[in-house]
Amino acid sequence: MDGSSMSPFPSQSWFGFMHKIGPSPVPTELHLRQVNHLAVLIMSGACSNRWIHSGQETRCNAASGMVGFFSADNEEQAMVSRTDTGAKAFILAIPPAHLQSIAASEGLTPSSELQARPFFHDAIIRALLARLVTKTSEGSITRGLDAEIAARSIVLRLVQVTQGGTPEWQADSGVFDSRTMGRITDYIDCHLQHYVPLEDLALLCKTSSSHFAKKFRHSAGLSLQRFVNRRRLRAAMAMLEAGSTPLSQIALDLGFSSQSHFTRVFSDLTGFTPASFRRQIGNK
Repeated sequence: MDGSSMSPFPSQSWFGFMHKIGPSPVPTELHLRQVNHLAVLIMSGACSNRWIHSGQETRCNAASGMVGFFSADNEEQAMVSRTDTGAKAFILAIPPAHLQSIAASEGLTPSSELQARPFFHDAIIRALLARLVTKTSEGSITRGLDAEIAARSIVLRLVQVTQGGTPEWQADSGVFDSRTMGRITDYIDCHLQHYVPLEDLALLCKTSSSHFAKKFRHSAGLSLQRFVNRRRLRAAMAMLEAGSTPLSQIALDLGFSSQSHFTRVFSDLTGFTPASFRRQIGNK
């Protein structure tokens, strides 16, 4: 499905789809030839399952909020599910080659035979998969930079949990490496016009919000909010130098609550008001 409208990557064969199971005494069967890895999020409901693969059958229960990983083996797999209440799952198909390339770009070397994990609890994977599903009845997959960041993070987390390499974040009091800081800064720069939630950046780095805040301060020497304001200031200076865009429009474009808020932050960090800075630049 390269170029699928359901893919966050137009040139890749990622795709996501919803699988709904109605309440029925008769089990529902889903058959797939497993050419892609599957990451699954149970969106609602609960069901009991029989997972049939490689001539073996595994029984597993799934409930709302649980996630699962089913590795590609180029064989047909079947999930036979029964539910009394109905259930809905979001399934993300991940091409094996793309998983390997993403992992390699982050310095990970996953085994060519990743171990499947039918259903388990993982707050990070759950939150990342939920971010890919838009708030529509069709449950279509989100596209764009946010989708790419979430999808890359899903891959890295899946490699960690399926190969026993999950880091102990709470024991890590060091700093982010330059590559990670670059990703954080790029994300912030792409969202300057909006409030940048701490939780979003924590998900990007696959850690808790509290640990991210601590590690970010160690890495940048600033709190997240002060760092964001400095990035906004940098962009504002460029806009002030480039032309005559009204100050109110600059404030709006860079996510300040008002022109007065923009002026206050700008003055606190530079000693100039935006208007006086523009006049200074114009006199040079």
